[in-house]
Amino acid sequence: MTNSTPPHRLLSVCDVNRFDPKLTSQLLQQGNTLTHATTHVQRGNFKAAYRPELVRSYEDIEKLVTDGSLSKGVQLVDAKSQGRFEGWEQVPGEDAGAGHVPGSINLHYVALMDPFTKTMRSKNELEQMLKFKGVELDKPIVATCRQGVTACFISLAAFLLGKKDVPVYDGSWNEWFPRAKKEHINIPWSDVEKSD
Repeated sequence: MTNSTPPHRLLSVCDVNRFDPKLTSQLLQQGNTLTHATTHVQRGNFKAAYRPELVRSYEDIEKLVTDGSLSKGVQLVDAKSQGRFEGWEQVPGEDAGAGHVPGSINLHYVALMDPFTKTMRSKNELEQMLKFKGVELDKPIVATCRQGVTACFISLAAFLLGKKDVPVYDGSWNEWFPRAKKEHINIPWSDVEKSD
């Protein structure tokens, strides 16, 4: 490695290869340099600010379910895999079974990323994906998932398309499953019953 190699052309074995060997090969073919050196990032001054309007609670979601908002235009978009959403893919070692909040729309967060670069898809692709799943950007959206993390992909996709007000239900399924009434838990492919 020489000092003349531009910093954006350096890749760390640890950063890329362990996640996707095919991507490493593709990036090397594009002229990138592979290094074992530690990546040093310049310290920034980012300051996080809590935005309560972008967070939803259990009570908020319960209200959406019980007052009929989900059938009147509010869209609850769930970023879990199809198997976890439909109830046939259990998560080993987790207390919360698979399933979803009734009335929610499934859009697995992985579908929002380019499979090779692991970055968000283009705006056009995101728009088509949301449209295919029946998600309308001109209506209110709340993002959910299993733990409140991958739901952020739904919010980010909407943000990239100009909708900057998509909140995340931070408790998500892990909070919903043990607290919600039995009739507010949808497990279509399972005979597992939630105790009262």
